[in-house]
Amino acid sequence: MKKLFVIGLIAASIVTLLGTLRVITNAVDRTIPAMETHGPHQAGRGGTISGIVVDTEGNPVSQASVSARKRTSFTGPLIPAQADKQGRFTMTRLEADTYQIYASKEEDGYPRLNSTFYAGTKSIIQQITLNENEVSSGNVIRVGPKALNLFCRVVDAVTKKPVNGVRITMRRVDNPAAFFQTGVHGSFRILVPQVPITVEVSAPGYEKEDLGAMTPKAGQINRLDVMLHKSQ
Repeated sequence: MKKLFVIGLIAASIVTLLGTLRVITNAVDRTIPAMETHGPHQAGRGGTISGIVVDTEGNPVSQASVSARKRTSFTGPLIPAQADKQGRFTMTRLEADTYQIYASKEEDGYPRLNSTFYAGTKSIIQQITLNENEVSSGNVIRVGPKALNLFCRVVDAVTKKPVNGVRITMRRVDNPAAFFQTGVHGSFRILVPQVPITVEVSAPGYEKEDLGAMTPKAGQINRLDVMLHKSQ
């Protein structure tokens, strides 16, 4: 009788233990997320591009933004990466292809170089070709020359109030086909290259203002105050 009682206790303990393990297993399954994949890539597969971001003098650029895009896909999605404090970055799970890679850090004056407005006629976007599951390391990605802040303010010529729906277009004098266009409101800040540029400002219900050429200069505050007149 005593043996049957002991056996019963052991059996009950095993059932309790199995139930506990099942609860723990379910909890772990709920707390560990599935590994993320990029596009059609599977976990643990694909190529890798790594390297360092440096400025024009070869100094590492801390925490720069790195962007890559397939050379054959001009409108395809950008693949982002963030450099660490030493300027080092890594992109993983990449398909076999040729990638265009550039770096930027706009808060330090380094704009995105996928626009010829900043890069000019000399492209410094690097191209890297990856084979299937290849690792490309030691790449040096250079940011372009520093751009300058242009502080702008667009108001109604009569009321002096900020104008809504403003569109500003800037073009390089040395390459008018290289332009930057954006929609803004009231007061704003734009990064501009340290070269002569032309500026046009327009808004719905107002006459377009062609401000001609200007050359932003380092070591000074570059300002642009524009008054728009209502269309007749």
